[in-house]
Amino acid sequence: MKFIWIVCALALTGCSAMKGGPTSPTVTPPVTPPVEVFSYDINLPCSLCAQVENTTYPSGFPAPPAEAQSTFNYSGAYGGAPNVYYGPIAPPDGMYAGVGIVVAPTAISDEETFTHAEWSVCPSTCRWVGRFVYAQIGVAR
Repeated sequence: MKFIWIVCALALTGCSAMKGGPTSPTVTPPVTPPVEVFSYDINLPCSLCAQVENTTYPSGFPAPPAEAQSTFNYSGAYGGAPNVYYGPIAPPDGMYAGVGIVVAPTAISDEETFTHAEWSVCPSTCRWVGRFVYAQIGVAR
């Protein structure tokens, strides 16, 4: 009877009590740098349109500006001028008076996130978030 009890006790303690037995590895999660929000304007030609979109997306539209330009393309209402993303170079003076328009490197205009190395205006790692505004291009708001 004593022999069976000792065998059962050894079986219940398992290998962890044995010297040199396997140990469970310690997993350290990778440290990820904080991602900062980089906001831009999505210009809409009517105030009601901006109100509806702000209700639909109360935290903003989480997408890069090139995607926002194709999703909310109101360039026809603005005489053919883009209403979100102009491109990698600045537009002509006075074209967007008082209105925010994205002028960003083409390589990051369709990326969800970008880094300081890709565009120096970002302090570390940034993600795009569009904010809906009523704007008349060429008219100060």
